[in-house]
Amino acid sequence: MLSFESKESYINLFDNITDLSQYLSSKQRKEGRDNSSQSSDSSFSGTESYEEAFDLFKYGDEKLYKKFKEQSSKINIDKLLGNAVRKQKYENRNYGCVPNVPNYLIGNPLNMINAEIGRISHKVINIFLSIGVPWHVDKEDIINTGIIYLSVIDLLEKAGYRCNLYAGITAHEDRHEYMYVRIKTDREPLNLKKLVFPLVHPSMLRRIYFRWAEVNDYDYDITGGYGRNDDESDIKKYMKNIYNEDFILWTYNNIDKDKGHNIKKIEEILNDLKKKGIELNI
Repeated sequence: MLSFESKESYINLFDNITDLSQYLSSKQRKEGRDNSSQSSDSSFSGTESYEEAFDLFKYGDEKLYKKFKEQSSKINIDKLLGNAVRKQKYENRNYGCVPNVPNYLIGNPLNMINAEIGRISHKVINIFLSIGVPWHVDKEDIINTGIIYLSVIDLLEKAGYRCNLYAGITAHEDRHEYMYVRIKTDREPLNLKKLVFPLVHPSMLRRIYFRWAEVNDYDYDITGGYGRNDDESDIKKYMKNIYNEDFILWTYNNIDKDKGHNIKKIEEILNDLKKKGIELNI
């Protein structure tokens, strides 16, 4: 974990899920700070306790993963992309994995079927999911939007892109708080079970982030709440300054106003990626 502090801000950068988990386990709540990571109910956070959320964050959420698979399977990706998802191509050759019996019987030397998948040119992209949402946003709206984002990440990796994925928040009242955690590097294979909690679950914000705000070493009093999420333009600027990389920024802004528009939301994301030169030709 890297930590930076000034009069205006406090920054904690966690290298992975284990790094943040160890930090949270090693700290006690500071006197005078709110305790919403423990006191929130399941209707707000989606978990019964902080301990449950912590275990799901650290080890994966099988139940939410199954929900992700069910909902993502209902999205007609072929139609949205305007092309077929990458499939194996079969060719008759003199070597292969399956015999072509008719060709063999007539003496054709190309009597084996070989399966190949077109080559993929790997490119690295950086994505940051800003997990901050107002208190009134329903937990199911957070989950549905998170499933959309994770579905697009799955598509990107299948299309040959390798993603550095970050989740976190930049919040402010009288100070700026940065809590960023890298949840996947471009060198790691995509593990959807591992990613589904930090990218989809409302408890990533409403228990894990809250807990960080309650235990971190910044010298301030948060009895007035946990702050407000910064504007998108500011978040992009902070990420660029901290990591010296350009990021694709995804947020939960206005998701409570977009209920029932999942397909439209995906189309908007895909169009935005296209404007950035990221083509999902899979």
